[in-house]
Amino acid sequence: MAYPKKKTGKSLEKLIEHLEKVLTDNTNTTIQAPVRLTDRITGRKREHDVLITTKIGHHNLVIAIECRDRSRPIGVNQVESFRTKCQDTGVNQGILVSPTGFWKTAIKKAEHYGIKCLTIEDALSFNWLLTRGITLFHRNIKHIAWTLAPSEQLNKPVKEYEMVDINGNEISLDILNNRVYNYIKQQNMRSEELGFNKTKLIFPGESIFLKDKKTGKRIELKNLIADFTYEVTCELSPFTLIKYSNKGTEEEIAEAAYAPINVGNIAGKIMLVKKQGEGAKIAFINDQNKKEINHLVTQDSI
Repeated sequence: MAYPKKKTGKSLEKLIEHLEKVLTDNTNTTIQAPVRLTDRITGRKREHDVLITTKIGHHNLVIAIECRDRSRPIGVNQVESFRTKCQDTGVNQGILVSPTGFWKTAIKKAEHYGIKCLTIEDALSFNWLLTRGITLFHRNIKHIAWTLAPSEQLNKPVKEYEMVDINGNEISLDILNNRVYNYIKQQNMRSEELGFNKTKLIFPGESIFLKDKKTGKRIELKNLIADFTYEVTCELSPFTLIKYSNKGTEEEIAEAAYAPINVGNIAGKIMLVKKQGEGAKIAFINDQNKKEINHLVTQDSI
């Protein structure tokens, strides 16, 4: 049996959490990770990697997923230990996930206890996925030159003034430069912009003043003009391909592809998940709030 490349424990837990969220269509289902439940015997908290709670009428069905990222397949002892943990924390259904598989005796023991044995395996290609990854465009600012346009003529060189806001707080060059950075982040990338580009931005004064360092007199700015140079580059963020399967029944649950993206204000992962006989779902996973998943589109082929 060919096993997938080893993943760290936490990354495996996050991968399973996100997969389950994309696969779940039931609005009565919540998925959390990790979750600590009280042991009914000892009274102490015990952690489950992923917890799925589904409302059925006025009842709650609690499903716990344990992610075991080990160098060897899961054995009988681990199945028995997980079964006891589920019983003691009030879990109704247990699921074990292993990227290195299960021993046959462990699968048999899990079937007896009603525990599902799932695997994550790397894949080379999917016939429904026609691209190798996500193309990302980046803008990198190389130089910014500022021109200040005061509302009246200055009687001293600019170096004898400092910029302040309406409350008298100093405004540094970094604060001004951030205006340009934020503008760049908000723009759509276009392939014809590859290479070096020059442009000019005019910002209104917006209660920014030049303050005479000696007399304290303030002159309001009419405009701030930024002449800047930036470079546009592009890169391919390749997809990682995996198969999510039930080892006990040899049933394939889903095929998935995911790729990290980090462009402007967007940081996270694009995940494409396809069930057998269904269209592929595309979801964005926000790294700034890892519990948030935005479903973008569902279609028959990608």
